[in-house]
Amino acid sequence: MTDYIFDVDGTLMNVEKRVQYAKDTKRESDKRMNWDNFLDPIIMEKYDTPNIDVCNIAQALGDQHHESRLEDVTNDSYINNVIITSARNERHRDVTMTQLENAGVEYTAMYLRDDNDFRPDDIVKAELLGKIRADGYNPTVAFD
Repeated sequence: MTDYIFDVDGTLMNVEKRVQYAKDTKRESDKRMNWDNFLDPIIMEKYDTPNIDVCNIAQALGDQHHESRLEDVTNDSYINNVIITSARNERHRDVTMTQLENAGVEYTAMYLRDDNDFRPDDIVKAELLGKIRADGYNPTVAFD
Protein backbone atom coordinates (compact mmCIF):
# COMPACT_ATOMS: atom_id res chain seq x y z
CA MET A 1 0.00 0.00 0.00
CA THR A 2 1.15 3.52 -0.78
CA ASP A 3 -0.15 6.67 0.87
CA TYR A 4 -0.54 9.71 -1.39
CA ILE A 5 -1.29 13.26 -0.23
CA PHE A 6 -3.33 15.61 -2.40
CA ASP A 7 -3.84 19.30 -1.68
CA VAL A 8 -7.15 20.92 -2.64
CA ASP A 9 -6.78 24.59 -3.65
CA GLY A 10 -4.70 24.91 -6.79
CA THR A 11 -4.17 21.15 -7.03
CA LEU A 12 -7.41 19.15 -7.08
CA MET A 13 -9.48 22.31 -7.48
CA ASN A 14 -8.81 25.23 -9.80
CA VAL A 15 -9.39 28.36 -7.72
CA GLU A 16 -8.44 31.01 -10.28
CA LYS A 17 -12.03 32.27 -10.70
CA ARG A 18 -12.50 32.50 -6.93
CA VAL A 19 -9.22 34.41 -6.57
CA GLN A 20 -10.30 36.81 -9.31
CA TYR A 21 -13.70 37.31 -7.67
CA ALA A 22 -12.03 38.02 -4.31
CA LYS A 23 -9.72 40.55 -6.00
CA ASP A 24 -12.63 42.17 -7.86
CA THR A 25 -14.54 42.60 -4.59
CA LYS A 26 -11.53 43.92 -2.64
CA ARG A 27 -12.42 46.61 -0.11
CA GLU A 28 -10.28 49.60 0.80
CA SER A 29 -9.31 47.90 4.05
CA ASP A 30 -8.16 44.72 2.24
CA LYS A 31 -4.51 44.38 1.31
CA ARG A 32 -4.60 41.87 -1.55
CA MET A 33 -8.16 40.62 -1.89
CA ASN A 34 -11.44 40.24 -0.07
CA TRP A 35 -10.57 37.31 2.18
CA ASP A 36 -14.14 37.04 3.47
CA ASN A 37 -15.28 36.27 -0.07
CA PHE A 38 -12.32 34.05 -0.83
CA LEU A 39 -13.04 31.91 2.26
CA ASP A 40 -16.82 31.83 1.84
CA PRO A 41 -17.99 28.22 1.25
CA ILE A 42 -20.77 29.42 -1.07
CA ILE A 43 -18.22 31.29 -3.20
CA MET A 44 -15.95 28.22 -3.19
CA GLU A 45 -18.72 26.04 -4.50
CA LYS A 46 -19.75 28.60 -7.11
CA TYR A 47 -16.33 29.46 -8.56
CA ASP A 48 -14.00 26.49 -7.97
CA THR A 49 -13.73 23.87 -10.70
CA PRO A 50 -11.98 20.49 -10.70
CA ASN A 51 -8.49 20.21 -12.15
CA ILE A 52 -9.53 17.20 -14.20
CA ASP A 53 -6.01 15.86 -14.85
CA VAL A 54 -5.08 15.90 -11.16
CA CYS A 55 -8.46 14.46 -10.14
CA ASN A 56 -7.90 11.64 -12.65
CA ILE A 57 -4.51 10.90 -11.08
CA ALA A 58 -6.07 10.77 -7.60
CA GLN A 59 -8.79 8.45 -8.89
CA ALA A 60 -6.29 6.16 -10.60
CA LEU A 61 -3.98 5.96 -7.59
CA GLY A 62 -6.89 5.30 -5.26
CA ASP A 63 -8.05 2.44 -7.48
CA GLN A 64 -4.59 0.91 -7.92
CA HIS A 65 -3.69 -2.33 -6.18
CA HIS A 66 -0.17 -3.55 -5.63
CA GLU A 67 0.45 -6.24 -8.23
CA SER A 68 2.65 -8.17 -5.83
CA ARG A 69 -0.35 -8.68 -3.57
CA LEU A 70 -2.97 -9.59 -6.17
CA GLU A 71 -3.97 -12.67 -4.20
CA ASP A 72 -5.11 -10.31 -1.44
CA VAL A 73 -6.72 -7.73 -3.71
CA THR A 74 -10.08 -8.03 -1.91
CA ASN A 75 -8.42 -6.99 1.36
CA ASP A 76 -8.78 -3.19 1.64
CA SER A 77 -5.46 -2.97 3.47
CA TYR A 78 -3.69 -3.42 0.14
CA ILE A 79 -5.40 -0.53 -1.60
CA ASN A 80 -3.53 2.77 -1.91
CA ASN A 81 -4.65 5.60 0.35
CA VAL A 82 -5.51 9.01 -1.05
CA ILE A 83 -5.18 11.52 1.78
CA ILE A 84 -6.57 15.02 1.39
CA THR A 85 -4.75 17.86 3.11
CA SER A 86 -5.60 21.50 2.82
CA ALA A 87 -4.96 24.83 4.42
CA ARG A 88 -8.73 25.26 4.22
CA ASN A 89 -10.34 25.59 7.63
CA GLU A 90 -12.48 22.93 9.27
CA ARG A 91 -15.53 25.06 8.48
CA HIS A 92 -14.85 24.22 4.83
CA ARG A 93 -15.05 20.46 5.35
CA ASP A 94 -18.59 20.11 3.95
CA VAL A 95 -17.97 22.16 0.81
CA THR A 96 -14.65 20.37 0.27
CA MET A 97 -16.30 16.97 0.59
CA THR A 98 -19.00 18.03 -1.88
CA GLN A 99 -16.44 19.36 -4.38
CA LEU A 100 -14.37 16.18 -4.21
CA GLU A 101 -17.44 13.96 -4.52
CA ASN A 102 -18.62 15.94 -7.56
CA ALA A 103 -15.14 15.57 -9.06
CA GLY A 104 -15.21 11.80 -8.49
CA VAL A 105 -12.29 11.85 -6.04
CA GLU A 106 -12.52 9.18 -3.35
CA TYR A 107 -10.20 9.47 -0.40
CA THR A 108 -9.28 7.66 2.79
CA ALA A 109 -8.84 10.65 5.11
CA MET A 110 -9.03 14.44 5.11
CA TYR A 111 -6.95 16.83 7.23
CA LEU A 112 -7.80 20.54 7.44
CA ARG A 113 -6.51 23.43 9.54
CA ASP A 114 -8.43 24.50 12.64
CA ASP A 115 -10.98 27.27 12.15
CA ASN A 116 -9.07 29.95 14.07
CA ASP A 117 -5.64 29.06 12.70
CA PHE A 118 -4.26 31.74 10.39
CA ARG A 119 -0.58 30.76 10.44
CA PRO A 120 1.33 30.34 7.17
CA ASP A 121 0.34 27.29 5.11
CA ASP A 122 3.77 25.64 5.32
CA ILE A 123 3.63 25.56 9.13
CA VAL A 124 0.08 24.22 9.16
CA LYS A 125 0.85 21.55 6.57
CA ALA A 126 3.93 20.41 8.49
CA GLU A 127 1.70 19.88 11.53
CA LEU A 128 -0.92 18.11 9.43
CA LEU A 129 1.81 15.77 8.15
CA GLY A 130 2.65 14.96 11.77
CA LYS A 131 -1.00 14.12 12.44
CA ILE A 132 -1.16 11.98 9.29
CA ARG A 133 1.89 10.00 10.42
CA ALA A 134 0.52 9.72 13.98
CA ASP A 135 -2.63 8.19 12.46
CA GLY A 136 -0.52 5.43 10.92
CA TYR A 137 -0.11 6.67 7.36
CA ASN A 138 3.28 6.95 5.70
CA PRO A 139 2.92 9.23 2.68
CA THR A 140 5.75 9.08 0.18
CA VAL A 141 4.32 11.32 -2.53
CA ALA A 142 2.48 14.63 -2.23
CA PHE A 143 0.63 16.52 -4.95
CA ASP A 144 0.60 20.14 -3.78
